[in-house]
Amino acid sequence: VCNHIFEVFGSSIRFESSSANFSVTPELQTGQITYNGQQFTVIDNPGFFDNNASAGTARANDGPNMCKLVKALESCASICAVVFAYTDRFHEAHKIWYDRIKALLAEGTSGNGMKATIVLLHNKLGPQNDLDRGRNIGQIESILGESDVEYVWYSHSAAVDAGQVRNLLATVTKHAPFKLDTMTVPDICYQSEILEAPYTEIISSETKDEGQMVQQSRQVIV
Repeated sequence: VCNHIFEVFGSSIRFESSSANFSVTPELQTGQITYNGQQFTVIDNPGFFDNNASAGTARANDGPNMCKLVKALESCASICAVVFAYTDRFHEAHKIWYDRIKALLAEGTSGNGMKATIVLLHNKLGPQNDLDRGRNIGQIESILGESDVEYVWYSHSAAVDAGQVRNLLATVTKHAPFKLDTMTVPDICYQSEILEAPYTEIISSETKDEGQMVQQSRQVIV
């Protein structure tokens, strides 16, 4: 998604990326774009609860990756939103991290008194109709126990959809920027792995290799 943003806005920056269901981002990645006459920094944080069983280190990086998120948030002069990207369906394991990030933002001292915003980005292959959107939002709200969730569907494919990119940026930048002056380092930063039960299901369950699916679609297009 970040690379789509850079391409649409004419930047030569490209992040290391993969369309499969596991993270390839070991460290923070940053890049700048100009949108509506203003400069914005896009930050890509390493993911949580990777289900890449072949790596043999599932969950081991969750603590350090949370520390990297703390570092990223503290480094920003102001923040439009934290974008929580996920594939497949929203799961109880996602809620664990959504709640952690929400608590982290709440613990920070907001220099301008503005409310921190989390945007849920559903990054999935293929289009979404209104019925699917309603079902997905309903499922998320049921799991989170919230009724005002910011939700964006992003259909990843070989071709860049400028309309999707602009819709995402419009959603992110419509919120008044907030500033986090101080934050408490969460306990999770000192743990080597997460032991909550939902992790067992999401990591051990078989998942489609969407990277392969995108590769096949790319071959058809070419």
